[in-house]
Amino acid sequence: MPGRIRIGISGWRYAGWRGVFYPQKLAQARELDFASRAVQTVEINGSHYSLQSVASYRAWHDATPADDARLISSAKPRPRGARDVFCYFDNDQKVRTPFDARRLMVRLGLAPSAGQQIETGR
Repeated sequence: MPGRIRIGISGWRYAGWRGVFYPQKLAQARELDFASRAVQTVEINGSHYSLQSVASYRAWHDATPADDARLISSAKPRPRGARDVFCYFDNDQKVRTPFDARRLMVRLGLAPSAGQQIETGR
């Protein structure tokens, strides 16, 4: 099985992204859903810093599209034989991260043009 390139972001809950990357009136509870549809993978970077509850992992899972590589925990061990490449854009306060990730996806032919509206699943 050939490997895949997955472009994503490190985290999703950043106040500076509200009204810029996230639509103005999007509820904070829907940010993961929106972000996970804008890029191919979202890193749960909170799991690197502290133990998360089972309920949190379930909620994150339920808020994202059905794709086993859509939501990645930095604490989750990866199989040694995996050939997928994950490229994360780290968060920033200038709100470039999600847009840079999306532009790279378009440039590599991994997503439709940057002008296409990002749809939420609900």
